[in-house]
Amino acid sequence: MNNHDLNNFWQQYHRVMEVYEAYSAQTGLSGQELTVLDLVSREPGCTQKRLCELTRMPKQQVSPIVRKFASDGIFELRRNERDGRSKLILFTDKGKAFASPFLTELQLNASAALTDAHAHTHTSEDGAVITHSHAHGHAHTHENTKAVMDRLAKAIGHLEKVRDMVERGVDCSEVLIQLAAVKGSINNTGKIILKDHIEHCLVEAIECGDMATVEELKKAVDQFIK
Repeated sequence: MNNHDLNNFWQQYHRVMEVYEAYSAQTGLSGQELTVLDLVSREPGCTQKRLCELTRMPKQQVSPIVRKFASDGIFELRRNERDGRSKLILFTDKGKAFASPFLTELQLNASAALTDAHAHTHTSEDGAVITHSHAHGHAHTHENTKAVMDRLAKAIGHLEKVRDMVERGVDCSEVLIQLAAVKGSINNTGKIILKDHIEHCLVEAIECGDMATVEELKKAVDQFIK
């Protein structure tokens, strides 16, 4: 991943987090609470298990939020006819009146922040300044799967050669050179995967209100660039 890709990611991340922080301050709700409200508005009748899957949060975090909103009359917990052990989570009329106005704005502003982060300005030959965006659509895709597989195959080939060299007692300097080739192949593979994740998965996560995935990506980038 080059500096441009990293700068683009952090720009997207900070802009979207600013939107959530603003609405958190405005509503007095945490980012996790906003995320749960957002997802129930998008998928009414979901279960708590489904919320855990969508938010990537453990049950211990999701349950208190659901109980709080149910206690406040924001959520209705309806018996699941397909599975008597779980409850379907829906907004009550009070909940819709409470959440709909700011959720609609939050979703629009988060999408706008993401679009702005992709915007580029160019100057044409006649001096006109043109601003446009390369924001991607709502699609969780991996465009470079073949490139990733090719690089992994190359890394495996290098690693097999290292093992063979060690078994044959080849000079350590030559082994280290071959290990450097393995490391280079793995790093290049990671760059492609991160680029795909930033350009596609990040967009989908933000559009779905899945801020847990955004946080996970931030941690992954931090780990990868160490």
